[in-house]
Amino acid sequence: MATLVTGDIDVADVALAETFTAVPDLVVTAEETAAARSVATPLLHLESQYEEDLEETIAADSSVETATEIARTGDRRLYHVSWGPKPRVTFQTLTREGGTLLGFRGTAEGWHVNLLYPTRQECSEAVETFRSADIDFTVDSVSDVATAEGVSPTHLTDDQCDTLRLAYRRGYFDIPRKVNLEELAEELGISHQACSERIRRALDSTLGRIYPGEAGQRPVDGATNSSSRGAQGKS
Repeated sequence: MATLVTGDIDVADVALAETFTAVPDLVVTAEETAAARSVATPLLHLESQYEEDLEETIAADSSVETATEIARTGDRRLYHVSWGPKPRVTFQTLTREGGTLLGFRGTAEGWHVNLLYPTRQECSEAVETFRSADIDFTVDSVSDVATAEGVSPTHLTDDQCDTLRLAYRRGYFDIPRKVNLEELAEELGISHQACSERIRRALDSTLGRIYPGEAGQRPVDGATNSSSRGAQGKS
């Protein structure tokens, strides 16, 4: 069974240490699918309230070869980045034991990474490899993950994962909502019906893993009301 490990790495061991020093509030994230597809030249979301010349700051960072702004929305920017030699070696080390990088988040405090390995044994070997390479990796969690053919390691398709993550980040699930379905669909370049269906299927798949075998089950007549009355009687 595949094993998912999450952990934290010091900024100096990964990338953008100089940029984080110049822009302390900067938050850098890579979508799960984007991180898995390209470690050396990822698409990164950058968010900062204060830095106007962010592209120049990143381009001047010694850990970066090139940085190109692709899109901008408010304080958020999408960049295509080509890492320099040191970050490339670090990311190659993280994925050396058959690992897949499922996304990462960087701040001035450090980098938080999600890594998937084919087995728990390979996960253990990978952590030892980090230590041998002098990468200060602090393990946060280790868990087994079931995978299926045609499904991403997070049990969602790439489209579902991208849509659900965007919906969460934009505040679609907040009360009140910060973005509506039409706005999400426009950003994704799809119809609002397709966007709605992706979210529905993604949530159905996620809940199905949390509550396996319970889909479509209905409570026995009176069970819900009895439980409610019992709860009220105890209050």
